[in-house]
Amino acid sequence: MARVRKKRRRPDKPGQSPTDGGRAPAAVDGALPPPPTPPAPRFPRPTLSIALPGSILSNAQSSELRTYLAGQISRAAAIFRVDEVVVFGERDAAAASVGPGGGRRRSSVPVPEAEDLLALLLTYLETPQYLRKHLFPLNPALRLAGLLNPLAATHHLPYDEAFRFREGVVVPPPGGGDSSGGGQPVPSSLVDVGLRRWASLPSPVASGTRVTVDFGAAFTAHEAIPGRHLPAVVVDRSAPRDTPAAGWPAGRYWGYTVRRAATLSAVFEECSYDGGYDLAVGTSEHGAESPADVARLAAAGTYAHAVVVLGGVAGLEFSVQGDPRLEERGVEAAGGAPDGPRVADLFDAYVNVCPTQGSNTIRTEEALLIALARLTPALGL
Repeated sequence: MARVRKKRRRPDKPGQSPTDGGRAPAAVDGALPPPPTPPAPRFPRPTLSIALPGSILSNAQSSELRTYLAGQISRAAAIFRVDEVVVFGERDAAAASVGPGGGRRRSSVPVPEAEDLLALLLTYLETPQYLRKHLFPLNPALRLAGLLNPLAATHHLPYDEAFRFREGVVVPPPGGGDSSGGGQPVPSSLVDVGLRRWASLPSPVASGTRVTVDFGAAFTAHEAIPGRHLPAVVVDRSAPRDTPAAGWPAGRYWGYTVRRAATLSAVFEECSYDGGYDLAVGTSEHGAESPADVARLAAAGTYAHAVVVLGGVAGLEFSVQGDPRLEERGVEAAGGAPDGPRVADLFDAYVNVCPTQGSNTIRTEEALLIALARLTPALGL
């Protein structure tokens, strides 16, 4: 059952007494109170996830625009070192497309199809170029991938860069074929890692599997020349970001994973981290809090996994509609009863990241850049 998060008690602001009800402190001699101090950067760095509805692609009017929009989301995730992108569904999202004058407009692509397309394009862009031939067969949905700006993420290593970690795909042994007689992938210990030589694992893994390999701290450029295979071991994908390495004392950003969630509540219920997200931030023009409040929350306690959730065409409040888990709990956009649960109660902070906007609408891809630019410093990231 979806939980309604109990908001943390925010620490008192500087100069604020515990009994002033959370109101802003009075200025002393006309001076403004000092801004909150963001939490100091930590190592290993806490994870940052973003969640947004796949229905945002259904509002784009052509295949080219849908593809480019996915590229903007992917670029923003890489720039701000996002570790996970969650694409969630909205049951009645097709009804949220609004045309000129507030009239309804037919979605340019079915919503379920838009969610699949967004997840596919995000995964494609995150994958290093030398691995795409192994992981992405010919697909009409990727026919416009050439329009996308390169991600140029720090885990997309060129063939001549020697770094102890690399992404790779297990390839069948020479003459072994792509699958066994039963149609199962052939186990292999050879990995294409984008170098002139394959990596060799100590034990076989199913071919076609994407892995993160470690060559060891002593790996150097001269070892990447043609010759015998390079010995390596499979490590967890988080190892590069959590391990100091030459030139990267605070770890190296290693891309994002993509997860699908059927509804907004599933974003939290199916969290891939043990213990779930311990700091959840919702973004909305109706949010009553600011990034400064997020900074106070982050500084008040040690969090390990943060998530920033954005809405679609009709805003995050619309995402509650049609979510059976949230309907069971009576969660509504504004709360049916005076003291009933609201969508804001799903989060530790419900933030308006652009309270002085000069446009009546902010597109999700624009809101994502604004939100990450304002919230990552507040989170100490």
